[in-house]
Amino acid sequence: LLFDEANVEVDVPGHPWVQLDLTRGDAMARLVLLDATAERVVVLILERLGVELKAENSKILAVSQAQVMRKMPDAKFSNVREESSNGFEGLRCDATGTFNGRANTHAVVWCTNTSGYIYQVIVISDQASAIANDRINHEFRARLRQIDPSRVAHAENVKTISKYTSEKFGYSVDLSQ
Repeated sequence: LLFDEANVEVDVPGHPWVQLDLTRGDAMARLVLLDATAERVVVLILERLGVELKAENSKILAVSQAQVMRKMPDAKFSNVREESSNGFEGLRCDATGTFNGRANTHAVVWCTNTSGYIYQVIVISDQASAIANDRINHEFRARLRQIDPSRVAHAENVKTISKYTSEKFGYSVDLSQ
């Protein structure tokens, strides 16, 4: 599955994964997969940010955590660490809390800023599946490939590099700190 605007291709897995209709889901997600047998969801979020904004992975992770908190307001984040996958250098963390009213939920959040393109992979299931969620997050990241590794995303109409607001996804980040 090609996402040319984000310079990434995804090798979408087959059974038991089913691609969900995005017209009723989260506006930020570009791909949502459900494994109904394990009650697990994989969410892929893509954005073209631009290298001019110099958003480090730590800032992108903070944005990812804020996005998780929209659905899991009591989220507790832990186990932040650097993880590479398929040429992408990123950060990952665990989140636990109540997701859409469902207690004891666990998520693995991974994100990267690569040449001005933001990629986020989030795996969500129950707390008892934490080890499997980590493995599946890693496996899904291995399915991401840049279409053109030499392509660089540029921010439009950037005058000063301090604060960035994504009108499309409804978040702000202060890049000057």
